[in-house]
Amino acid sequence: MPSNAPAWLRGCVGVLQTEDLGCHFTALVAALVKLESVYGFDDTKYGAAIPAEHRPTEVTQWIRGGRDRTKKVPKIGNLVKYVKVWQTWWNSLQPEWRRRDGEGNLMAGGEVGYGAADAWGVLDTGGPNGWLSVVASLYFWGVCSGQSVEMKGRWDAAVQDVMWMLEGLTAAF
Repeated sequence: MPSNAPAWLRGCVGVLQTEDLGCHFTALVAALVKLESVYGFDDTKYGAAIPAEHRPTEVTQWIRGGRDRTKKVPKIGNLVKYVKVWQTWWNSLQPEWRRRDGEGNLMAGGEVGYGAADAWGVLDTGGPNGWLSVVASLYFWGVCSGQSVEMKGRWDAAVQDVMWMLEGLTAAF
């Protein structure tokens, strides 16, 4: 963690590293820190919020609870519902250039829409109300006990898709 990282980021990264969720998630947290570093840890410049519409209520509860101050991870009562809501939220955040298959599902890989930050839409949002919410939402899903093999596979695919977008945004600057 860079020494000039703000307290909110240091505290939240500590929470997101409480449980070891594997190398993909560890890399995602590192990518989050790198993006915030690219933003210059400037909470005033990138102080907007990623839209809350469609966001899982557990994420809203965590934000309202002070994020890292409580060190409590929200419990997910119904994982199937959480995943459905999460996927709706993630889909709603995607820039127009994001490719989709014939059924409207996001497609990973291919060329990321590098260029002007405005090409990234609402995903060009740093600070405590930006990408942190997306990464935290995956942490909540990842630590949910009793996940089936299918759900773990869907979680890992979601982590990798978020990572692809996060790295693409970082490279655009």
